[in-house]
Amino acid sequence: MRALKLLAPGGYLATFCCSHHVSASMYEDVIMEAAHDCRKLLRRLDIFSQSLDHPVVPIIPETEYLKGAAYEVVT
Repeated sequence: MRALKLLAPGGYLATFCCSHHVSASMYEDVIMEAAHDCRKLLRRLDIFSQSLDHPVVPIIPETEYLKGAAYEVVT
């Protein structure tokens, strides 16, 4: 939230989470709630996950741990 408060329109936010306990949807919800609290409108530019040398094995949820996103502050 602190980073969002510091960003002016046109600024970029890159944020990452490396916990398998946080789902991708929960992670985005937290970012959107923080943006709402800061009265910022974000445009998502990209979504990131771990590289191929850290494979996600669907039957082992712990392997899908890295989530990231890049946003632009619209207002």
